[in-house]
Amino acid sequence: MKNHTDLYREYAIIALFIVTLISSCTNNQTYENLEPRQAKNENIEFEIEDVSIAIDTITYPSYYKFQNALFNDSSYLVGFSGRMNSLDFFNLSSKEFSTHVKIDRKGPNGIDHINGFYVHNWDSIFIFSFNRLALIDSAGTVRSNYDLFELGIQDFEGDASIGVDLGFDLHYSKQRNSVFVKYVPKDVPFGSKEFYSKPFMAELSLDSLHLKTIPFEYSIYIRDNYLASMDMPHVSFDGSMIFCCFKGESNIYSFDLENGRTKEYGGRSSFSKPFAAPLDRNASREEKSKHRVESVSYLNLRYDPYRDLYYRLHFGDIKHNASDSMEDINATYLEKGLYMMIFNSKLELIKEVALEKYTYLPEFYGLSEEGIYLNANHDMNLDYDGKYAKFKLFRVTYDK
Repeated sequence: MKNHTDLYREYAIIALFIVTLISSCTNNQTYENLEPRQAKNENIEFEIEDVSIAIDTITYPSYYKFQNALFNDSSYLVGFSGRMNSLDFFNLSSKEFSTHVKIDRKGPNGIDHINGFYVHNWDSIFIFSFNRLALIDSAGTVRSNYDLFELGIQDFEGDASIGVDLGFDLHYSKQRNSVFVKYVPKDVPFGSKEFYSKPFMAELSLDSLHLKTIPFEYSIYIRDNYLASMDMPHVSFDGSMIFCCFKGESNIYSFDLENGRTKEYGGRSSFSKPFAAPLDRNASREEKSKHRVESVSYLNLRYDPYRDLYYRLHFGDIKHNASDSMEDINATYLEKGLYMMIFNSKLELIKEVALEKYTYLPEFYGLSEEGIYLNANHDMNLDYDGKYAKFKLFRVTYDK
C-alpha cells in the first residue's frame, strides 16, 4: 500500500505533466505559424505582357494610396495625388488613362489632407480627411458631409480615434450602408499588450451615424512581441468577409460580419521567414528603420472577382550589412525580393512565384478580366522613363 509521501509524489508528477502540457499547447498556439493548405488538382499558368499607359506631367506612374474599382463594365485603377489633390483614374480594361477627379482644397466644401478614399461609382466617392467623411461625385462636387467631431464620433467618448492609413483602406459596404475605418484606442499605452488586446476596426453606420467596434483583434504573436511598424494590420474586404494580414506575420485572418466568427489560415511562404523578429521597445529610430528593412513584410490579401482567386504580395527578409545611415538603409530596401502567393476561394495555396527583381512595386496594382496588372515602375527598372505608367499584365489560365 502506498504511503502519503508516495501519493504526494505521484500527484506532483501528474500536476507537473499537466502544467507542462498546458504550457506546451499555449506556446504552440501563441507562436503557431500555419502551413498553407495546398490546393489539389488546381493549377495556374501565366503569360506575361508589357503594358504602357501614357501619362501627362501631372500624373504619376505609381501611387501609394490606391484602389481597384469595378463599375460600368470596366476595371479602374485609382490613385490619390497629394500634389494635385486629385483622384487619378486609369482604365485597365481599355489600357488608357481616363480622368482626374480634382478636389478643391479651400472654400466651404474644400477638402485638404486627404487620408483615404473609396470609389463606389462615378457618383459616389467617399473621402476621409482627419475629422471628416465626405461623399463627392466625379466632378469633385461634395454631395454629403459628416463632421466627426460635431457628431461626437472622432473622440469616441475620449477612448479612441478613428482613421485610415496605407495598410487600412477606407471601405464602403452598400449592403450595410456603412464605412469601415481603423480604430486606435487611446485609453491604454500605444504599442502595449493592452493596446493589442483591443479591436483595430470600427464600422460607421451612415443610417444611424453610430460608430461601433468590430471584434477583430490583433494576433497573439503581434500582441506578445514588439514589432514597431511591422504590427500594422493590412485589411481587405470581400462581401461580408474581412481579411487581415499583419505585416510581420504570414498567417491570414478573417472575420465574418454575418456570424461574428474569426478564422486563421496558413500563409507561410516557401521563400521568406514566417515572422518578423521581435524588437526591443527602447529601440532607436535607426534600429527601427533597419528592422523594417530587414524584416519580411506581408501585405493585403486582394480578391479577384473574375476568377474567384485571392492574391497576396510580400517583401522577403534581407540582411542589411551596410552602415546605419538612412541612405544605405533605403538602398537596401530597394534590393528586397517581392513574391506573389495565389490562393483559391477556400484560401488554399495554388502557387507562389518569385517576381523579377528590380522590376515591380507592391502598390498600385489591379485586376481586370484579362488578368493581374502588376506595377512595373521600380526605381531601379532600367526601362522606366517617367512618360508611361508601366505594368506587367499576367494573363491567368486557371485550371481547377
